[in-house]
This record gives sequence, structure tokens and C-alpha cells, in this order.
Amino acid sequence: MSDMIDIVAPVIHQEPVVEPIAPETEAPEEKQVTMSQSQLDALIKSRQAASLRKAATAEAEVARLKAIAVGNSEDASTVEKLRAEIALEQQRASTAEARASAQEKSALLSRLGAGIDAVDPESVGKLLSDRIAMRDGKPIVLDESGAEQVNPDGSAVSPEQLYSSWAASHAWAIRGRTITGTGSSGSGNSIPPPSIPLERLFGPKSDGKLINQIAITDNARFQRLRSEAKKRGLI
Repeated sequence: MSDMIDIVAPVIHQEPVVEPIAPETEAPEEKQVTMSQSQLDALIKSRQAASLRKAATAEAEVARLKAIAVGNSEDASTVEKLRAEIALEQQRASTAEARASAQEKSALLSRLGAGIDAVDPESVGKLLSDRIAMRDGKPIVLDESGAEQVNPDGSAVSPEQLYSSWAASHAWAIRGRTITGTGSSGSGNSIPPPSIPLERLFGPKSDGKLINQIAITDNARFQRLRSEAKKRGLI
């Protein structure tokens, strides 16, 4: 009996195994973005319009495909066949419109690349192509969510602004600003220095064009600079 107790007892009195508890990870700090009511309204309207356009385009395409499928069936009526023909014509027209829009956008990207004197305008166009869309025959600049991007003052960012801001932060890709490796700093004079006085960005002597460039290319940096300017009483 004692032998049995000796065998069982260690099991009974064994220290429980405690699983290690993974340390709780802190939630990332949320960034606070300050904008006027008019800017917020414009942003909301832009995103709502973008969503409605996508939904309308998808719905129209589904309706066309359904009409074509029904009209091509063996037991289709005369009306259904007519609807299928109309849907096919609409599809061809949409394809032709998309092709024309793509050609127009390609020409625009080429012109914008030449406008900033890019070393390789075609490569720059490929990098920034998703940031520009053609709507109603006009080019607009999109943000990461696909909505129209706006400047800090609420105005729409133009394709020229987008390219100019990109050029300012990619000096190596612009002719006349390329660093040759001989210690030269390039011949361009439109690139802001790494450290910019806040008085140049905010306040009565601020450079609106420069702060717009920063807001377009690096919004997080713009928000940090804006917060610091508020602390100093510049805005």
C-alpha cells in the first residue's frame, strides 16, 4: 500500500504548470488630424461620390452582361434580343471611352513628367499613375482611399502639384538636380533644406506652396509641424 502511495502521491502533489502570459501589446497611438468643417464636408462628399460612382459602374456592367446573356439564349424574345444588342453597343462604347481616357491620361503623364524635367518621365508616370484618374474628361488627384485629394486649405490638389511635390522629394530623378558623386549638391534650387524654420511654413511670412508640398507628400510630417506651430503660437 505504501508503495502505491509513493507512486501516486508525487502525481497528486505535483506543482501545477502555469502557462506564461503574453505581455499585452499597447494599441498604436491614434493620430489626431485637425481640419475645418468645410474641409471635412468636402472630404466626405468626395468619398461618397467615389463610392457611388463605383457602385453605379458595377451595377450598369452587371445589367449589361445579364441583358446580353438573356438575349443570346435560344428562347429569347424579340425584345430581349433588342436589349442584348443595345447592351452590346453600350459595352463597346464604354470600352472605346475607356481606351480614349487611357490615351488622354498617358499623354497627360508624359507632359507632367516633362514639366518637372524628369530623367525618365515614363517611369515616373508608372509610379504616379494610380494617383491620377480621369473623371468627366478631367484629371483629378486621388488619395490612398481613392477619394479626391485636397490641400490644407480645402482646394483640390492638381496633377501639377502632385508632380511638383514628388520632384521636390526625389531630386535624384530630376535633371539638373542629380547628385554626381563629386560632392556637388545639384543645380536645382527649388528643393527645401532638410530643416525648415516653422516661421517659413506657418504665420504671416509662411510659404503656402512649400507647406502644400509637404502636406501632399508627407501628411504625417505636416501634422507634426502644424502641432509644433500651434505650440509656438504661429497659428
